[in-house]
Amino acid sequence: RLVVDIDMPPALGSLGFPPLLLISLVETAVRHGVEPKTGSARIELAARRDERRGVPRLEVSVQDDGVGLAEGLVEGTGLANVSGQLEALYGAAARLSIESRATGGVRAAISIPIGLLAA
Repeated sequence: RLVVDIDMPPALGSLGFPPLLLISLVETAVRHGVEPKTGSARIELAARRDERRGVPRLEVSVQDDGVGLAEGLVEGTGLANVSGQLEALYGAAARLSIESRATGGVRAAISIPIGLLAA
């Protein structure tokens, strides 16, 4: 009932992205988006180089087509852990964003300056 798509250019595979951050985002998508949804569901993992703001960044995202964000949702343990790890590893240079998708579900993205990632 779950389809997973991965879109990661091979050139980004050598960057030292902390894998536990990605695992936490996927687990959150499954637990809060996919599990409560009836029928099939999709999770999309993507990585891209983002140079829109002048500093090259790696953006890694996890999006699902699950039930979406609940009203009044407070950041849970998984997302709080991701935020804390980003702060500890990269300070204010890294970002975590969570947003509802217009087509349903949620998109979570981590953005880190490429210069801070070990190759």
